[in-house]
Amino acid sequence: MNKRRNSLENAIRFGCGALLGAVLGISFSMNLFYLTSVTAISTCIMVCLISSGLLAVRYGDRYWESIGNWLR
Repeated sequence: MNKRRNSLENAIRFGCGALLGAVLGISFSMNLFYLTSVTAISTCIMVCLISSGLLAVRYGDRYWESIGNWLR
């Protein structure tokens, strides 16, 4: 079944992936850049947010399955 995703599905996938990316970005930035500049922390969060959102759109359910396996 080769159906094309619509823009609403892509937006939901990006939003959920971005939310996960924001949480991971905050976690990573607090561990790596503790008590450093706000620019480094916000850059780390934004990179994680955007990359996670794009990966969620591109790979869909396989992305979420791999995240679930990684967390276990």
